[in-house]
Amino acid sequence: MKQEMISKEKNLETIKLTYEASEFEPIVMAEINKASKDYQIPGFRKGKAPKGLLRKMLGEERLKAIALEELLGKSVNEIVNEKETLIFPAIENIEYDDDGGAHATLKVHLKPEVQLPDYKDIVIDKFIANEENINDMIDERLKQLQESNAIYEPKEGEAQFGDSVRMSYTIQNEEGRELYNQEPKEYDLFEDDQRDIIINCVGMKAGDEKEYEKEFSADADGNTSGKEVAFLYKLKVEEVYKRITPELNDDFAKEVKEVEGETLEEMKANIRQEAMDAFDGTIKNALKNQIINGLIENSEVDLSEETKKRFLESSIESMKKDDSYDTEREKHDSDEEFFEEIIDANVDNVKKIYAIAKVFDESGEEITEDSFKEYVERMAPSWGMSSEQALGFIEKDKDVKARIGDALMQDIVATYLMDKCTIEEKELPTKEEEEDAQEQAEKIIAEVEKTAEKIEKDNNE
Repeated sequence: MKQEMISKEKNLETIKLTYEASEFEPIVMAEINKASKDYQIPGFRKGKAPKGLLRKMLGEERLKAIALEELLGKSVNEIVNEKETLIFPAIENIEYDDDGGAHATLKVHLKPEVQLPDYKDIVIDKFIANEENINDMIDERLKQLQESNAIYEPKEGEAQFGDSVRMSYTIQNEEGRELYNQEPKEYDLFEDDQRDIIINCVGMKAGDEKEYEKEFSADADGNTSGKEVAFLYKLKVEEVYKRITPELNDDFAKEVKEVEGETLEEMKANIRQEAMDAFDGTIKNALKNQIINGLIENSEVDLSEETKKRFLESSIESMKKDDSYDTEREKHDSDEEFFEEIIDANVDNVKKIYAIAKVFDESGEEITEDSFKEYVERMAPSWGMSSEQALGFIEKDKDVKARIGDALMQDIVATYLMDKCTIEEKELPTKEEEEDAQEQAEKIIAEVEKTAEKIEKDNNE
């Protein structure tokens, strides 16, 4: 086999593969020998039919096609092993020569070279908590502790917001068939909980029963009927309780187990530290995310138009397979806009993979078994697992383990770049500033809507 470079455009190499007739013959003969063992030809014992007869029966074109497929497969695998490819090579323009040979064109999409930015050009915002933010966090935590340590006392009379009820309920469809039966269970009646079963409990007494109908549109979550349906809810309140939240004092501080402190002031001081630690952790994660996003945004890769086209075709094919293509297409004004977004997303993914890998190599860090385990143990609580559960789950799934490895590499890269980027400190807005900003945004939206209505009216006239 002979290779000839026809052209090179950015990361795309176009290679001509040429095969001599003599390269086909060993494969053709192997196929004939295989057929001789597998087929019984009338007039000949199995395995004894003349090779020339078998060759004619199998067909010269078919045998050459089989041989060429094997030769091309071998050549492509060699090239993939030899070169670092981005996507699998594409075979094009297969032709046979008059002398019995053949040639084909191979499009090889190589890993692109990544141009990393000057790290100082990656600008990230580090938000600093003001005293109002911290005090809000302390107040919220104290309220949470009060709620979780509330005392419940049986109550006569109607349930009100702030109370609790022990309630059971059933759900029936339009034909009267029972779809769900909830055994008696405690429900806290909070005013911001707008579930129908909560709202309908307000005003009920112990022993009261109530029915109400709830309609679901044809496209409502969980409605698989494809039409509007109505379900009948039957509630029964078993008991009503008055929820008594404890007072914030030194006795409360001594009794609460979640936060240490012999006095209320000590408890508040520990909550403050807890809040600061939580805030610092949140800020650190936000910084890391900004660093990775900034690295991707400021890095450059030079991809050929042919590579981008392959990305587009592959993405469209995937979306059509999972029936998401039409839904995603409808979100865009034109095919051109939709396709450009798909290509940009693929290019960003390439930049992410190779830019992170390049900076990781630059950092000189390694992912060892110990560092992998330490990362999993650190992240396990945020996954809702113990470290033992997380490690056991990951060991059973290689794909998950690979994704965790990628996340760890990303974490290492972000940490490595932390003191190399430009960090701009900004104080978080106060509630008053947030309300002013919201008010301004609403005014702008109102003006835009008013202008749009005027334009539409003028056009109609």
